[in-house]
Amino acid sequence: MKLSVRMKLTLWYSAILIVTSLTYIVVTNWVVTDQFRKGPPDMDDLIQEAQSEMSDEYSISGVEQNYIPMRQIINNIRERDLEKIRLASVGIFFVLMGLSFVGGYIIAGRTLQPLYDSLQAQKQFIANASHELKTPLTIVQTNLEAAEHEMAAADGSPAEYIQQALNSTVFMNQLIEDLLVLVLPPDQVIFQAVDLSAVVSQATNRLQTLAKQSGKAINVQLPTNINSGDLAIQGNITLLERAVMNCVENAIRYAKHNITVTLVKVSSHNIITIQDDGIGIPAEAVSKVTNRFFRVDQARSRTSGGTGLGLAITKTIMERHHSQLNITSQAGAGTTVTLTL
Repeated sequence: MKLSVRMKLTLWYSAILIVTSLTYIVVTNWVVTDQFRKGPPDMDDLIQEAQSEMSDEYSISGVEQNYIPMRQIINNIRERDLEKIRLASVGIFFVLMGLSFVGGYIIAGRTLQPLYDSLQAQKQFIANASHELKTPLTIVQTNLEAAEHEMAAADGSPAEYIQQALNSTVFMNQLIEDLLVLVLPPDQVIFQAVDLSAVVSQATNRLQTLAKQSGKAINVQLPTNINSGDLAIQGNITLLERAVMNCVENAIRYAKHNITVTLVKVSSHNIITIQDDGIGIPAEAVSKVTNRFFRVDQARSRTSGGTGLGLAITKTIMERHHSQLNITSQAGAGTTVTLTL
């Protein structure tokens, strides 16, 4: 990411310097050419040079020299000098272009370094804070679950405040897990051969219970005429399952009745689509749903759960795998999420 931004900034710096240099060279060349064609202030030296060239080039003397146009010889000398100036200008331009690119690259690096360091410090802080919060929250959640079970065994139902506290700790633990995925450095992602059909199967199987509890059905369509090896890619199975689960979980949350998960192979690409028949997303919000903590409907999102990071995490995971996330939706007509690997 840093290199990509640095190269873009370098190209902008270089473009500005190149345009400036090119403008200067063109204007200078035009002025010099105009002055040359008007004639130099002292014609004696030029005429003497022309006469010398007449003697050397034509090897004539006396009356024959009078028939050779003096002005033509002078113009030839001028054009020759102008050609030298043009060639020198082209050479200078390419030198300036190379220097501008190198200089722009160095300047871009120095400009971006403080921003990059600040971003890395923020990511490190989030990672450290998340790790520090995770342990006590896990302890609190475990104790609340134990208290809930004891109270349920005693009188048949846990106290409402216990249930609320447990829900809050579960939510906070999920939020921490999401933040840890978002700040995971690319060089810490371990890649290996991953069967995408297994990824889709495992991700959807884990959410079948949630779908049934919500009165929804998950339909999975996997290719039957392709070997599993043809659906294998180099990736991280944990992150890929997380990406698919995030999309399916969103579909369960907003679908009316059905969610369809499909895996197909098109040329060298493996395409996973998650389609629902839900409420859809307004056109103006489609491009924003992968932003962190963005919610189309704040009130509905709070009651239906979720941290607001699901699609942002999916987008990050796709970027880690040099793959694409695409979302198409229409309000009232459902949403289709496409993962192209």
